[in-house]
Amino acid sequence: MDKRGPRFRSSVSSNRTRLLGTTELQGGWFAEIGGTLSADQPGLTPAEIQNLTLYVWQRGDTLTNYYMIFGGTNFDDWAGGANITSYDYDAPIREDGGVGERYQRVHDAGGK
Repeated sequence: MDKRGPRFRSSVSSNRTRLLGTTELQGGWFAEIGGTLSADQPGLTPAEIQNLTLYVWQRGDTLTNYYMIFGGTNFDDWAGGANITSYDYDAPIREDGGVGERYQRVHDAGGK
């Protein structure tokens, strides 16, 4: 069992007037040059992203930030180390602007 659990629950219950937030709810990861693209890497499924979102809201989050909610490319610079300059991260809104089930799940969670 995660030893932080009891302290977290105690902190949440004793600080009801303070905001609780998740600053980097991640669904994907970067790609390396010559490596597997973000969309082809193992990561959270669309259902898992939605469930994780609903779970943190159920636990009291009032602020949720997705890292990355939309992808992009840094055309004017180099990435760090062996990373490519795309930061698509298999984001719900893809680098090319496309959306799919990952986006729909995040969108639908916000409407419930």
